[in-house]
Amino acid sequence: MASSKSLRAKTMIVASAAAIVIPFAPAPAQAHQFNTASNITINRQGNRFFGKVASSRNICKRHRQVTLFRTRKGVRRVAKRTTTNRFGNWSVTARGKGRFQAVVQSRSRGSYPHSHNCGGDRSATIRKR
Repeated sequence: MASSKSLRAKTMIVASAAAIVIPFAPAPAQAHQFNTASNITINRQGNRFFGKVASSRNICKRHRQVTLFRTRKGVRRVAKRTTTNRFGNWSVTARGKGRFQAVVQSRSRGSYPHSHNCGGDRSATIRKR
């Protein structure tokens, strides 16, 4: 039978060890929701159109669908579609004359209470003659 002093000492060691380990235990996933804006730019070199989707959150830059529209004689049509890379950069090749504009649509990922909402944007218009 163990003496009460050794039992008390063992209890103190176990309690001390638990006090050290418990603060470092992984916490459950925190629920959160954020809304952030996205901005898109457009540039051109010959038939190559390129730009960048910028945002304060990386998740709102990566793998976003970009649609390039061409307007000619008042008719707006989709010229090309592409997806941004992990840095938010995009590029496409499109032929023809007219006014070109890039659009990134808003996107929502996840569900309540853990969701990420990225805003959409339209670029300036570039005229190609």
